[in-house]
This record gives sequence, structure tokens and C-alpha cells, in this order.
Amino acid sequence: MANNIKTLPMLSFGQSVSRVFTNLTNMKGRARRSELWWTFLLVMIINAIVSSVTGNAFAAGIINLIIQIVALTAVTVRRLHDGGHSGYWVPASYILYIVGIVYLQASGFFDIMTTINPDMEKMAGVVSSPVFAVCTLVLSVIQICIFIFCVMDGKPESNKYGDSPKYVVEEEAVEN
Repeated sequence: MANNIKTLPMLSFGQSVSRVFTNLTNMKGRARRSELWWTFLLVMIINAIVSSVTGNAFAAGIINLIIQIVALTAVTVRRLHDGGHSGYWVPASYILYIVGIVYLQASGFFDIMTTINPDMEKMAGVVSSPVFAVCTLVLSVIQICIFIFCVMDGKPESNKYGDSPKYVVEEEAVEN
């Protein structure tokens, strides 16, 4: 028997978004690139609308962060699985992001930024500290890795995360 690999047709915007929203909490399995990128586009459109409607940058930021976390976390994990990569890249990026924000808050950076005449030397001192620099560098590397892994095509064969959502392996009888 020989294996014939068939590629399924590309998913439309509606199909992709529908798959993502029916699997919002599903961190298992694999996802196609179109599921991630169409959903990412939808999230960016929603973010733009929320930002323009609320007029409050802080409220818009919180709403946008919640939308991104809810809509993109599970599909990004499944997209990483499609290439055979661990989904732990995603929570690692969230943790480093939170560490950076907590550091900025604890250092008084936001208070410095919101004064009438911000002290540029203090601001530069906070963002050039080794803690913030290392956190930002590691977060950037992780984000680049996630992006590259998500752009790459998944493997046609099954992996430890399941069968390919894009490729179907059909067995054919081989005559001798």
C-alpha cells in the first residue's frame, strides 16, 4: 500500500472564525494557518472599533487585551501544535509580559509618564535597567519564535497532537 496525501481546500473567513469560536477553550489538537490569521484580522478590526468608540485609552486597552487573550490563545496553541511545537510558548510570553508590566508599575514608570512634566532621565533609567531589558529581550525572542512557528506549514502526517487539519492521507493499493 502507498500513501497519497491530499490537501484540503483553503478555509474561508467564515469557516476559519467559526472553527476558532467553537474551540475557544480547546488547547488540544491542531489548527490551520487560516484559522489563526483570519481570527487575528477580526480581532484587530474589533480592537480598532473598540478603541474609536470608547475614547478611553485605558479601557480600550483592557477590553482589547481580553478579546485577544480569549480569541487568540487557544488557536495559537493549536497552531503551534500543527508544526509539532509545544503550546507552552504562549503562556511563557504572557508571563514575561506581565512581569514587564509589574516591573514598570513597581518602578514608578507610569507615575513618571503621567506627570505634567515627565522626567526623561528617570524614564530612561527605568526602561534601560537590566531587569526590563532582559525581560523585553526574552519576550521578543519568544514572540518571534511563535510568529515563525505559526507561519510555517504543518506536517501532513499525524503528530503527538493529532491528525493534520489540512492534509488527508489516503491509502492506495499498489499492484505488483
